Amino acid sequence: MDADMGGGAEGGDPRAFLTEEVKDAAGRVDFDMFAYSKEQLVYVVEYMFHSLGFVDAFGLDEEVIVAFLHALRESYNNVPFHNFYHCFCVTQMAYCVFVAAAGEDESVFLNVFEKFVVFVSALCHDVDHPGFSNSYQINAQTPLAMVYNDMSCLENHHCSQAFALFKQPGCNLLAPFSREQYKELRRLMVKLILVTDLANHSAAKAKFDAAVADGTLDLTARASRDMLCQVVIMACDISNEVRPFAIARPWADRITAEWGNQVAVEKALGLPFLPFMDAETVVVPKSQIGFINDILHPIWTSLMAVVEPVRAFEANILANREAYAVELASLTPAQK
Repeated sequence: MDADMGGGAEGGDPRAFLTEEVKDAAGRVDFDMFAYSKEQLVYVVEYMFHSLGFVDAFGLDEEVIVAFLHALRESYNNVPFHNFYHCFCVTQMAYCVFVAAAGEDESVFLNVFEKFVVFVSALCHDVDHPGFSNSYQINAQTPLAMVYNDMSCLENHHCSQAFALFKQPGCNLLAPFSREQYKELRRLMVKLILVTDLANHSAAKAKFDAAVADGTLDLTARASRDMLCQVVIMACDISNEVRPFAIARPWADRITAEWGNQVAVEKALGLPFLPFMDAETVVVPKSQIGFINDILHPIWTSLMAVVEPVRAFEANILANREAYAVELASLTPAQK
């Protein structure tokens, strides 16, 4: 149901669909977001704010949460991949990580403030994404590239748009926080959204892995806690293949379509393009196997090294890689 409808009968309770069964499913990686409308997903996220203890911990206003989520939903564009469903997908995976690690205290995992910042960063991390990547922004010399000097153009824009949303009437989710809390929240949120630029992944992952390997990851220190927050959001941002194959596979087609749209424009404008984005030549199962091997599985392995409960998620990653291998093997030589 990839539509903005189905949020309950007209004039009825928009949360009527949110049964205990749905609430329980929301904490699992097999939750099928496409079975729900965007309107309904707003209320699933609202439930997560309660379930994670954010409302009580920070005195959040119920009406403001809902108003913010509706404004956020409207701020995501209807592009094939980087849309509100992707926003929900990343946020819900963060929720799954938090649920899985619920028994871990803040000496080995995140505290409630850090979870809140990761959660809100996940919600906002791709807001107003135009469906064209940083490479396009830079090569086409777009206004975003000019404003942000070719450096994480989209991620800087997403962050700016997020804080602009907080300024909209009735949408200031951060109103209950003190000045000092706000400064810390903004510092960390900017850091988390910027690290979702895939160009920043390798360096951030290498730094985290080195700290784990040499025993210098010290969760009494802010720098180490920041790194853990970064790894959580990095893992969740690219987590489609952590889900069962039936849910994960359509996302591969969505990113192929979005990249294909971009390459078509780049070709028409005579701009350089990345071959792996070209829908006319890419072999999706082969591309996905490479993505799992080179990017997705490694970042989840990094997270598993510190947050043991999420190791249970690895089975789907490995199963999906095998499913793509089977799909690849079924193609004719010409298709490969």
